[in-house]
Amino acid sequence: MKNIKPIVLIFILTIISCSKNGQEFISIVQEESTKDTDNDGITDFDEKKDGTDPLNADTDNDGSNDNEEKSNGTDPTKPDSDNDGVNDGTEKIDGTDPLKPDTDNDGSNDGEEKTNETDPLNTDTDGDGVIDGTEKADNTNPLNNCSFVLNNQTSTPSDAWNDADCDADNYTNKEEIENGTNPLVFDEEEEEIIEPVTPLEVGTWNLTNAIVENGVATTTVSNTELTIPYEASSTNEDVQITLSENPNTIISTGTYTTILEFNVLGTDYNEEISSDSPLASGSWEINDNNLTITSNEDTSGSYEIIELTETTLKLKTEIDRVIRAGGADLDTKGSLIITFARQ
Repeated sequence: MKNIKPIVLIFILTIISCSKNGQEFISIVQEESTKDTDNDGITDFDEKKDGTDPLNADTDNDGSNDNEEKSNGTDPTKPDSDNDGVNDGTEKIDGTDPLKPDTDNDGSNDGEEKTNETDPLNTDTDGDGVIDGTEKADNTNPLNNCSFVLNNQTSTPSDAWNDADCDADNYTNKEEIENGTNPLVFDEEEEEIIEPVTPLEVGTWNLTNAIVENGVATTTVSNTELTIPYEASSTNEDVQITLSENPNTIISTGTYTTILEFNVLGTDYNEEISSDSPLASGSWEINDNNLTITSNEDTSGSYEIIELTETTLKLKTEIDRVIRAGGADLDTKGSLIITFARQ
């Protein structure tokens, strides 16, 4: 019996010691499971399981802390959860969806919209009826409500667009749509016709001015037709026409410079184009206040006389020709008004 007592005592002490170490382990686990070192609302224990940094409240440094990202369903280890080029924290500030690359479903993702300064929460930033993504494809300006392809209007235009007059013809865009006309094309204006008070004088006439009114050019970019208003004037006029009678013949010689001005996507273009005489040589006659010239390859051959005196001849005709400008082939239309002074 004396030899057994020490053994029993050692066993009892061992059990007591093991019980104490177990209690310390439980306390440590309990402490670790509630500790939140970086105060982001997620315990260090859970952060280790999630793969986030328990010492950094915003593991991916995207402006949205780990707990917010867990609640929102975004990835706390990835700054840009939806890969749209905008960090999750920034999307939170902007009001866009950090889980959706294109928050407003307009075909242009949130990152592109921030870069282009369009509204990622508004499908049609400029209110012209064409959504931003389509304007990007059309190569039109999504911040200019008069830069758009009419056939691609798929949303309701804004009141500001309805009240605007894109082609400056004194009809609002809304009125033009209701009338079936194109709000990008200057409508025909009523011209006051001045009846000839004298017969057309034979002899030599010098070109003094050539302008284009209601000028509209069209071109195709990436299979999309663009409509571009333009203005044209003249300089370096060195054109002469010589009229004779019995028979009525016209000899036309010389050239002049056309100054073409237009704007595409906010960029102004100004080009000078060498032009042959607007009238061709041939025969002429006047009928119903119109001067008709045969063998004219450039225009229709019929010119409305809008002013005729002993010293001034002003003619008007419609043009439809292709010119090279701005690095593209432009199909130009408009009213060519040419003025001659008798020599």
